Amino acid sequence: MVSRMKTRGGYTVNLEGKPAKEILNLREPTALHLPLRTTRFNFSELHVRDAESVLQGMILASDPGNHGIPLLAPRSGTVSLANNPGHVTIEGLKPDAPKQGFNYPEAYNDVEGLDPRDRTIRKLIRKGAWQFFSDAFTGQVPDPAAIPQAVIISTVNLEPFSVRGDVQLESRLHNFLRGLEQLQPLLEYQPIHLVFPIFRSTLGVKIRAIARGIAWIRLHEIPLLYPHDHPRILARRLGLKSADGIVWSLRTEGVLAVDSAITYDQAVTKRVMAIGGPAAGNRTHFSAIPGYPLDSLREQLGVQEPSRLINGGVFTGTTLGPETLGLDSEMQNLTALPATVKRELLAFMRPAFGKRSYSRTFGSVIRGPFQERLSIALRGEHRPCIACGFCAEVCPVWLLPSVIHRQIFADDLDAAEKSRPDLCVGCGLCSFVCTSKIDLRQEILDLNETLRRESATQEEGALT
Repeated sequence: MVSRMKTRGGYTVNLEGKPAKEILNLREPTALHLPLRTTRFNFSELHVRDAESVLQGMILASDPGNHGIPLLAPRSGTVSLANNPGHVTIEGLKPDAPKQGFNYPEAYNDVEGLDPRDRTIRKLIRKGAWQFFSDAFTGQVPDPAAIPQAVIISTVNLEPFSVRGDVQLESRLHNFLRGLEQLQPLLEYQPIHLVFPIFRSTLGVKIRAIARGIAWIRLHEIPLLYPHDHPRILARRLGLKSADGIVWSLRTEGVLAVDSAITYDQAVTKRVMAIGGPAAGNRTHFSAIPGYPLDSLREQLGVQEPSRLINGGVFTGTTLGPETLGLDSEMQNLTALPATVKRELLAFMRPAFGKRSYSRTFGSVIRGPFQERLSIALRGEHRPCIACGFCAEVCPVWLLPSVIHRQIFADDLDAAEKSRPDLCVGCGLCSFVCTSKIDLRQEILDLNETLRRESATQEEGALT
């Protein structure tokens, strides 16, 4: 049986620059530059020395604050630590060689006395697959020792220009299904919730037909409204509560990573990514490895200059500055936006036929469906909140962002905390539809960080 999840809020975002379905193979790089910091990880513990020779799959560094998640060598070569701060550079790259044995650091190799489940999870960590797991409620890497109350697997990526699940599954459907089977022994009697879009594709129908016959898989459909694929939203719709324990969350690439690590005993060092946006000349999916030089990537994918390259989507991504030399181990998609900052002459007199508006006040309201060309330009001035309520209409978790904004502006943190900003999933739709151009998303994220620090300070004071 397939259940259809009830949803609230959300928005269909239609932007120019959607990646094509094809997968481009990039040329082999001459060197790799692997960042030691990513969105979630800080690979502060180095396991290699300058000028050391490494083999593909070896552990270069690890994050001691995140269960020892490792940074793996995507290619064999020679390590350079001197010239590129914040990176492990591998030079003199050698093509993929037949599997070779090498010693892991002791913490990853010691499996004596562990039960089969813990041995398997240790392998997932060692092979780089555990970094694809997250706790649906916090977004952090889950504790490997904790048994989850459930697993949520989404085949849907709804943020603009994300990697398409059908592209990842097109030639690897059997790997995906086998990855699901590999996950099941890591659980006790917990279900695996498999999420699909309501839209019926040939591939989706095929997976549904196979999964219906597996007792421990439950199938769910969601509309193609951003951000209803967010793990925390899915967990709430399924009636799961954080007080009952962690919920493992994976996307399609995570299940494929599990299959690579367990079935083939392979290090997960290659993935399908996507690049989109109006400044990307070649909007496509591509096969890449961590550390791939961004300069070479820009050139091969025809990224126009000047442009802003974003790690992730336009709503939740972060700008890649010149200090980042290569793809990090968590990157899934890139967004290229024109760096247009020139003000429009007499913009207030223009009907804006090429601009979309949630309020339907632009001239584009008389046009049929079209894709808006997004840039980094502000397009007008910041204005005070007019309490239009659009932010509340699109919010998928029932928040009132404009009310929280006024409470923050009044420095009334007690009232703001009672408005439940902790429920925010950071999707950014409130900022996107705001007629006053207020960055409501960032205000709420900053508020949550302030409240977290105050709570930690109070706890410390109570202990002393």
